[in-house]
Order: sequence, then structure tokens, then C-alpha cells
Amino acid sequence: MKFQLTLFALFLGLFSLSSQKKFDVYVSGLKAGDSAQVTIQKSSESLLKKWAKTTDGSDVSLNFSLDDGKWALSIDATGYTYPTAKVINIPSDSNATITLTEMQTGSFNYSWSDDESAAGHSTQSYYSEPTEIIVLDKTVSVPNDYASIKLRNDFGVVLSDDIKSWSKEDSYRLYKMFTSLPFNENGEGNKVDFLTGEGVRGVFYLTDDEQYKDLTLASEGDLVNATISQSAFTYATPLVVTIDGIKGKFYSKRLYNVVVNYITDFASNDEMVDWIAEGSFGFRFMKPNDETETLMGEDSSNFQEFHDDEKMEILAMFEELPEGFHKQQGLKYMVRRINGQDHPQYKTAPAIAWTGSPDYLEDYDSVNNSKMYVIEWMEKAFTTGNIGYLHRLILHEKAHFLWAHTFDNKLKDDWADIGGWFKDPTSASGWSTYNTTESVSAYAHLKNPNEDMAESISFYITNPDKLLNVSVKKYEFIRDRVMHGTRYVAQIREDLTFTVYNLFPDYTFPGKVTSIDVEVTGDPEDDKQVKITAKLDSVDPQYDGASEIYARFSSSIGTIHDIRLNPVNGSLDSVLVGTTTFNKLEKSGYWTLSYFNVFDKVGNKRFENTSTLGLKLFINNPLEDVIGAQWNYDLEMKVVSDKFKGGNLDGTFRNDEGTDMQAIELTGSVYENRKMERVGFRIINPTLDDPNAQVYERQSWVSEFYKEKVVNDDIPKENEYESNKYIRAYMGVPEYYPSGYYSVSMINLFDKAGNGTDVIFSIDTSDVFINKSQKFKLFKDVRDSIYVKTNFPDYKKPEIDINNINITAEPTKPKAPDGETQVDITMLARDVSDYPGYEAGVYAVDIVLRDPLGNEFSYNTYNGTMQHPQLDGVRSGDEYGKYGNGDWKAYDFRILLPQGSAPGKWGISAATVWDRAGNFKSYNFVEYVRFDVIESDIVLTSPLEVEILEKHINAKNVDSISAKMSCVPCKGLNYVYTIYSRMGGGGAVVRGEGKFDNDTIVATNIQTSGVLDGLVNLTVQVTDTTSALVATKTAEYLKDVVYPKAYYTKSNIQDQGWSNIDSIVVAIKVETADVGGTYSVTIKKSEKTGSFPGSTSQNDLVYTGSIESEEFNLDDLDFSKVQNGYNKFILTVTDQVGNIGDENILYYLKDDDRIIFLGDSIDPESDYDSDGVKTKFDDCPNTKEGTKVNITGCEFFDLPVSNFNVQVGSATCVGNSDGSINLSVEDATVDYTVTITGKDNVTITGDSKTA
Repeated sequence: MKFQLTLFALFLGLFSLSSQKKFDVYVSGLKAGDSAQVTIQKSSESLLKKWAKTTDGSDVSLNFSLDDGKWALSIDATGYTYPTAKVINIPSDSNATITLTEMQTGSFNYSWSDDESAAGHSTQSYYSEPTEIIVLDKTVSVPNDYASIKLRNDFGVVLSDDIKSWSKEDSYRLYKMFTSLPFNENGEGNKVDFLTGEGVRGVFYLTDDEQYKDLTLASEGDLVNATISQSAFTYATPLVVTIDGIKGKFYSKRLYNVVVNYITDFASNDEMVDWIAEGSFGFRFMKPNDETETLMGEDSSNFQEFHDDEKMEILAMFEELPEGFHKQQGLKYMVRRINGQDHPQYKTAPAIAWTGSPDYLEDYDSVNNSKMYVIEWMEKAFTTGNIGYLHRLILHEKAHFLWAHTFDNKLKDDWADIGGWFKDPTSASGWSTYNTTESVSAYAHLKNPNEDMAESISFYITNPDKLLNVSVKKYEFIRDRVMHGTRYVAQIREDLTFTVYNLFPDYTFPGKVTSIDVEVTGDPEDDKQVKITAKLDSVDPQYDGASEIYARFSSSIGTIHDIRLNPVNGSLDSVLVGTTTFNKLEKSGYWTLSYFNVFDKVGNKRFENTSTLGLKLFINNPLEDVIGAQWNYDLEMKVVSDKFKGGNLDGTFRNDEGTDMQAIELTGSVYENRKMERVGFRIINPTLDDPNAQVYERQSWVSEFYKEKVVNDDIPKENEYESNKYIRAYMGVPEYYPSGYYSVSMINLFDKAGNGTDVIFSIDTSDVFINKSQKFKLFKDVRDSIYVKTNFPDYKKPEIDINNINITAEPTKPKAPDGETQVDITMLARDVSDYPGYEAGVYAVDIVLRDPLGNEFSYNTYNGTMQHPQLDGVRSGDEYGKYGNGDWKAYDFRILLPQGSAPGKWGISAATVWDRAGNFKSYNFVEYVRFDVIESDIVLTSPLEVEILEKHINAKNVDSISAKMSCVPCKGLNYVYTIYSRMGGGGAVVRGEGKFDNDTIVATNIQTSGVLDGLVNLTVQVTDTTSALVATKTAEYLKDVVYPKAYYTKSNIQDQGWSNIDSIVVAIKVETADVGGTYSVTIKKSEKTGSFPGSTSQNDLVYTGSIESEEFNLDDLDFSKVQNGYNKFILTVTDQVGNIGDENILYYLKDDDRIIFLGDSIDPESDYDSDGVKTKFDDCPNTKEGTKVNITGCEFFDLPVSNFNVQVGSATCVGNSDGSINLSVEDATVDYTVTITGKDNVTITGDSKTA
């Protein structure tokens, strides 16, 4: 007999559901003339909204037609308290009643605490020995002088030894790359004449220097000569190696990319690019024409051609995938949205995979189904400067097509299962995961299994150590189920690496969040101060504490508000607090937690959501503003000349101390019913004087608004309610900016409430569709342009001398290194221009460090910490100073890696240099080397079976285990095993090898030292005598496992906390067999006694009743009768034949109208009120946060400053039997006791005047 008692804090307006097939929603409590919006959502696929309105205060009935399944029902009613989202199940639920209660206060408090929620969650990340690569055969069989002759005759490529001599092996490797690509051969019998140049395409040189993309091109007449870096040839021909005991081919596509860049002239040759894209990958790069307009269902002027670099990176990353994934039936087109324009519906998206299965997109609107087979790219995908991010993004979008068109449902379901994903209609995406540590990025944890897979595949290829660090089971799943054994090794250039030493590495995740307190203060019509306190499960905050927490909240209309929590003590702590101000105009009602991401200093992360912690945030803002600024269609642009100072992001202003230059003045206006915050103009160059130039957008942001159209500086500033706000912005155009036409492609408008509205500018607005739901959020206007002539336009990218990067790294404690390491990096950079002496000048240099676990850390020169005087002008906010020059300059990075940093080989994985004209060049120092498994010819007649024999595994205490392995024929074969914990990730990953003495063996002494407790995976790979792979099998140990609490609930747990606008309900769940029986709930006061905790029978509350369904609420509980302090709730169920079940006991701590869940026991070592006194010593367990307490946990007061300075004014009692003593006390605000000693002692206390 199983049953469950749960105490929930629900809102005063409770949902009451009945089991019928028809579904209606009843709203009660609305005042006459008021309205509320009811929303019913089923994942991201179905979203229904209806308004409840009443003219006389009567109840309102709304009717919905719903499909079967789980839906989330919510309401938005400004000025009222109301329930949070409630999950309903169709067809079992047929109606719901929502009761609203008018809210009079602006304050809100919420508390959630559940120490048990930490059980089952991982505490450590994975760590293992570095991948071992053993080269078995690196010979290349080459016919004598074969390749150089074939290169010359077939491709017109002449190899020169002028810089470095070509070996036969390297010339052969180069020839094989040319033959693998659609490059026109000269043809048999064609003549190559070196005197006339007939048939000669170029001379190829070899150098030991590193180069950008391993290639430098130089035109000489009709010849295109090339210099190739020697390092590009290292893995050009597959080496036969073993990796972790498995044989395979080890090679990279680095030289392939060199040849692609040569024949396409770094992707500027459209014909060759299209040939490779369609021939190798089955897609086309689209141009802004009628075909694109039809395909996208949108005016073609909203799209543009890809930049050369963009095409080059897409082709290179698609080539990294296994050949079977190169072409997919579902992917046919690449489309590039115009610079400066976000996607109208998915504003934050850098790219969108239109797979034809839009379930992974929130609020999907299928206006035009023609978008199927498209990846749509926004400019922001290519302008972060982080080349590693771009590579992952390209693979990420491609992986969405694998999910939609390649993976079967079994693979998808299995992936969702190992990721802890479950359908959650209360989540914006329709999914949640109970796992907090096994996501390779915050985005992988945020959405759904599809996004998780896409992120994981992108890391599997570009940064496999990171995926292995957080989830070995996900890594093995992709290796065995998706890649069919193919794996990747990410190798950083050896001279860009350094070693960190650490005897005490920090592999520990920040502790699981076990307690949340939210406090909102402020009157209803004032700004609200919000304070959030988070407590982590912690043994020692120096190891499992957090350095920061980032949380994001979303309102019911989609506005967002972020808050950062910092440690209370030092740089790491288990208690973190954050404060923020909510403007009185922001959305009223519940703000839903989007994410709650916890970080430490060395890169360990824990991602939490509403299924793993309880958090509610209610903002009572009766003055809410839910409509953003409305565009008045009056944009004007003109070119002006004056002195200007500032920059595009922080604003450009006329200033007598500024730089003489041209500027574009932009004016316009909006109607805003409240107040504006800021406006951003997104400025592009639709046509340039140089047709080959390729540039990105520029922005101009302002936060000043005027009473009327700005015609001069005398116009008064004004930002009042319900009025037109006039805008004036400048974008400086120094002489190194592009010469040509400038246009505005988008305007971003934000008001004080956080509402964002956008204006899209197009050539033909009749072909721009605006969804009905975006009527007041998105506007369209006609795009115009203005011409600006500049004298020294700088289109060339700045550069880094990648052969002159110097690194030194020294531990700060060399005798006992703890990871704290002083790293000094110096690199040379310069800007270049077609007009020497008029270069824009270097703006910033970024570098990315990668540790042995795959964690990456970014550093830059423009954050004021790198001490570069030549960049002080940029950092001071004036981007328009004097010109730069083309001289090489040294840029120094002085970096102190924190204590606990991962030991082993670190390296610079990427670097980027920017100039002030907006040009940038990104360098990738990671080579993606691929390992394709060589499979054995042996065919098993009986498949491989693996079984862990131990009855109990506690891996911390057991050094080894035994496992049974069998297959036929296996005698004489080898095996390689990997063992690790599956419990949310973490601990050692142990590998070993052995040999089959018979077809069935028992392998003993399989090491488990360092493997964490609980669910354990043992993966066995059988190889033949040459190390070729025969079979793979994974065994799981499933006994005595404690899963995370969220594994069982798989739901939004915010109602398990308490808030001041909640009422208390006991929710009871029983088995089907108990229906028809009875229940008894007894509430006892629990006291601290010698056998703590004890119980008393005084004032016991007993509630009994009949069980009519498997789940029901005890909602007639008179909570005022429950005593303050510790209370024990005891549930007993008797089934219909009289069997009495075991008691189900839970403990709660009550403090007036506040209640905190403690679990199934009271922990004497805990500190529930966080006053620093353990529960076993705490006589006041409900102390409010911040209260000063004594050793018993009770409040005490500071002594008065006067220290009870008492003076005697007069005394008439001396020698008399009756008299008086007059006393004066400096601080009369405190109680006092006066004791007079003598023949008969007298004591006067309190406010008594006589005795």
C-alpha cells in the first residue's frame, strides 16, 4: 500500500477540477468592469488565450476545445492575487474554477526549503586521464615523383622549393585533396607551357610559418600563387592509431579546407562555392531575389548575400561531419537575413533551422510553410568574434535537421530519457529536465531534448572534452548511436599551450540549491525592491560554494528581468543574495523563472529550473504598462558636419572638444503611454562604392527624448506620460568608415516597463507580413538611404602575428601548487588599410583559454584591466580619436587563474582582433582531428553480454568490482572497459583492458576508485588481435539508487514553497486499491526533547474522511489552530477491506502565517532559519533573516550607548521609614530593574514607580 502526503502552499484562489470530458473555465472574484486573460498552453505547439470580462461582478464562464494530454492553465489579472499555472489533464479534467482576490499591498514574500532536494544530484564533474593516441602506421605509399607531375599536368599547380622543399608525401597529399574536389582539370593532352603561362594556375610554396587559415594567396598576372603552412599536412592522410585501445583512422580536414579556400579564393568565387555546396552538401547559398522572396514569404530586400567568410566557415564545418550526414533530404537552402535586422518573431535567435517540424520553436506560427528545408542566418551569428561559438552554431543548426529527418523516434525517446527530460506544459518550451549538471551549456538545459542534442553534437565535434566533463553517458550515446563510433579530438597548437599544476583540483559543482527566499517591498504604485536569497547544499563553501548566480524572470507578456546573486561572504559561499529594482511600470503579476544558473570560479556550473527548485515572484504593479512604444513613421536622415565625441553604443554627441567629422543625424518619434527608456538605430550599408567590400551593421543608441521635433539644441527634453516622444541620434562617420549608401534596417524601442517594439524597414512593405499577435510590437516602414562619401574607407581586417605569441605560466605556490597560476601572454597586432597612415586603428584584442576539461574563459584588452595606454581613448568612450597606423604593437594579458583551476595542459583556443571601423579577424587555434573506427571482420554468432556481479556498489568505499562478459567467438579477443557514475555526472572515469580466456569470463578487479556512488555504467568494447572493434555493450547497475527528487515529481514545484498570499492545502495521493477506504491526518506539535524531535499530544489536530479518488485535497484545514514551531503531519490510510497502511510522516516549521517544508525528518545539524545556530540548540527556530541572536538562537538587543548610565537626583528615605529616591536614566526607551539593598531589599521592575 503506497500513498503520499504533500503540503502545498497554493494561492487563495484554488483550482477545483472534476472528472468530466468537457472543459470549461470559471472565473470568480472579478469586480464590475474588470477583465483578466486566461491562457491554456500545451507545450509550444498550442497556445490559447481568452479574456474574462464582467460588467456586474458576476462569475465568468469561458469555453475551450482541447486535445487530449496535459495542458497548463494560467490567468493574468492585474490588481488581484491568483493561482500560478496549474496542470490539467484532458479528458479526465473537464472544468476549472479560478477564484481571484483583490490585492491591497505591494509586498510579497516567498520561501522554499527542501534539504532533501539535493539527494541524487551530482556533486562532481567527470575527470579522467588525457586521451591516449598510439600511432600504429603513418606510412604513405607514393609513386616516385607521381604527385608533382599530376598536379602540374592535371591542375596547373607547380610546386616550388624556394621557401621549403616539398616531400613526395606532402605533394601526394595535396594532389589527393585536389582530386576530391570539383576543380576543373586541364584535361588529357592539354599543354602546360611555363614560358607563356598556358595551363598554369599557380605556384605553390611550403612554409613552416603559421598562417591565417594555413594559406596566403598572391596574384601575379593570371596566376594565383599559394603559400601553405606545413602544419596543415600533419593529419592530411589518415594515420592508423589506437585511441583508448580501439583501432581507427586518425585524420583532419585541415588541408582539405586549404584547397577549398584556394579554388574558391577564400569563398569569393561564387561559382566554385555553389559547386561545392550543392555537390558535397546538397544546398545552395541563396541571394536576395524573387526565388528567396517566394521561399521565405517575405520581401527579398530583408535578405542579402552571405559574406565570403561566412560561406567559408559553413562549408568547413559541414565537412567535419561524417560523410553520411553531408547531404540531407530536408536541407536545401541557406538564407541570410539582412544586416542589422533580427528575426521578427525570434528576436534573440542567431539562426533558425526551418526543418518542417517546428515543435522545438516556441510560439511557432506557420504563416508560410515554404520555409521548410532552410537554415536562416542572422548577422549576429557571425559578429560575436568568438570563432568557436560560430563553429558550434553551424553544427547546432545542422543537427536540427538530423533530429527532424534522420533520427527515429526510439533514438529521440532514449535521448530524452538519459537527459532527464519530461513534458512540462508550465514551461515556455513545453519541456523541463530534472538534471542540473549534465548539460554542456546553459542553452542545452533551457529548452528541450532537440536543443540539448544539437548543442551536445556541436561540442562532441569541436570540444569533446567539455561534453565528457559533464556527461559521459551523453558522449557515449552520440558516439555509439549517432556517429557509429566516429569520435573527435580537439588539439590546440602545441606552442600555444601551458601547464597548470594543482595538487587539490576543484572538480566539485556548486551545491544544489536547497532554499530560496524572496522578499518584495514597495507600495503598489511605487517601484519594487526585490531581494532573493539562495542557499546551497554545502559541506565546505570553499569547494562547493558558488561565486555567482544568474537568474532570469519572464512576465506573462514576454518582458524579461535579470538578477545577479553574489556571495554573502568572500568570493565563494553557500549563501548568495541579489537585489534588483522593478520599475512600477513593469508587468504586474507572476514573473516566471526562466533559468537559475549557478557558477563557481573555475568553470563548474549547475543549471536549475522550476522542476528542481521552488521560486515564485509576484509583482503588484497596478500602474503596469503592457504596450510598448508605437512608431509614428517619420524617420528622417541627413548628413551633418561638426565636432563629435562618443561612440555608437553609448551615444554620439556634438562636443566642442570632439573630432571634426561627418555624421548621420537620425530623427523620428514614437507615441508612448508611459515613459521611454532607450532607442537603437540599426544602420547598414546596402551599397558601397567598392562593390567587393563586405561590412557589418553599426548601431546608434540614445536615451534622451524631446517634447517636439528636434530642429536645434534649444528643444526641451521631455519624457512624460501619454505623449509623443521625439528622438534625435547621431552616428559619427569618420573618414575610415565605408564610403557609400547608409540605411536603417531596424529600430529597437524600449520603454521603462521593459516592453520592446521593433520597426522593420523594407523596400516593399506590402510583402512583409506581421502576425496578428505582433500588432502592437512590430511595425514596418519603407527603407530609404543616404549617401556619405569618405576619403579613406578601411575595409581590411586587422591582424595578429600568430607566429609571435609568447606565453609564460608560473604557479603562485610552487611548493604546493593549488591551481592558482600567473599567466602572462603577449601578442602582436596591427591594423591595415588600403590607405597607409589612415588606418582605423586596433580597437580590441580578445583571447580564449581552454582548460583540460573543455571549459573556456575569455579575456580582452578593452575591459580596462590589461593596461594598454594606446587603447585608453577607446575605453574612455571616444571612438573617434586620431587615426591609427599600421605598426605592430604588443598587447599584454596578465591573467591570474584562480585556486582550484584544473591541472594539466591549457591553451589558447582562439583569438580575435577588432579595429575601429568594425572590421575583425578571428583565429582558430584548434584542429578538429577525426577518428573513424576500423571494424573487425569477425562476426559474433552470440552477441556480447555484460553483467555487473556485485550485489551492492558503493563506489567510494569499494575499490573494484567484477563483471561477467560473454560472446561467441570471443576466446582470444581483447576487451576495453570504461566505468563511471551515471548519477547526474561526476567523479572519475576509469578505463582498463583485458583478454578473453574463454567465450565467457568473469573479469575481476575492475577498478572503481574515484567513481561516485549510485547508478554505475560499465561500457565494454571487444576488439580483435589488431585492436579493430568487434562489439560494444553497456551494463548498468540499478540497485539501491537514490535519484534526484525531481526525477519522481517531474513537475513544476513552485507551489511547494510558501508565500504571504498563499493558503495551505494538504494534497493526498493514494493507490487505486485504496479508493473506497478512509484516511486520517494528524497534526502534532513537535518539541525539542532528549530524544529530539519529540511530540506532544496537546492540541493535536485530527482530520478524517473517505477516499473517493487517487488524488484529492484536504482543503478545510484550519491553519490558525496549527501551533508555531515544528509540526509533524501523520497520514494513515485504511483501505476498503480494513488494512491499515504504514504512517507517512512529514515535518513542517510554522511561523504565524508562514510555513516551511522540512522533509520526513528534522535534521538537528541543520539551520533552518539561517541564524547561525544549529536546530538542536535553537530555541527560536523562526528567527527572521538578519536578526541578531544569542547562543540559543533567540533575538537580543544591543546595549544603549549610555550603558545604563543612572544618576540619583535626590533621596528622602535615609533614616526614614518612608521616603523616595529620584533616579534619572539617559536612555529611557528600555525596560529596567532597580534593586535597593539594605535591611529589607527592594526591587522595582518594568514601569512600576513604587515598591
